[in-house]
Amino acid sequence: MPTFGGRVGKGSLRDYAAHLVRWLLAFAIILLAGGSPGASKPSVVFDGDSITVLATPAIHQLLDPSYEVEVLAVDGIRINQSLPTLESALRFHPYAVVENLGTNDALQGGAHPDWVSSWDKLIRITGNTPCVVLTTINPTADALSHRPIATRINADIRALAARDPKKYKVADWSRFLSRHVSNQRTYLRAEPILIHPTPAGAVKLATLDQNALAKCGSRTS
Repeated sequence: MPTFGGRVGKGSLRDYAAHLVRWLLAFAIILLAGGSPGASKPSVVFDGDSITVLATPAIHQLLDPSYEVEVLAVDGIRINQSLPTLESALRFHPYAVVENLGTNDALQGGAHPDWVSSWDKLIRITGNTPCVVLTTINPTADALSHRPIATRINADIRALAARDPKKYKVADWSRFLSRHVSNQRTYLRAEPILIHPTPAGAVKLATLDQNALAKCGSRTS
């Protein structure tokens, strides 16, 4: 930098300051635009039970390129047990919540505690979330308790999506399984009750989630 008699020239100092400001602004723009590749990706919270646990690798494989994914799934969890953790996650205002709960409520006959109030609270606490993807439940879960809990949850999911199709999207796992009755063992593990997805089923479930998320904000079902 030029000096005059050992002192910094005022014009040069102004030029240097202006250059420094321009450099800092350019650096900030670079950081915002490309220095943090994941910063602009919408955040999605997956809330589920063992079905989501098994689908987690497929979820990350399919969705990580487009979303910041957080999976809160826990084996054996019922709707009411999931709510405190979900409420904590909602404090960070995710773009979307993907819900896959109710199977264990159905398997247990909805007795621990009343599944209706738990389901209603889940819908209520996600009221400010821009997009909520609701996963229909395999109605086989009703076979053990002989109570139509999965069937009723599925009906409520479809009613919510019909009432507010821009907010509520359906990952229709139940419908998919009903269309593949003849080869369900391709998608469901050979257990006493066909509930848990195989690797192929996990990929299909994650694909349903991906397709539903892609329609968030539109009226397309």
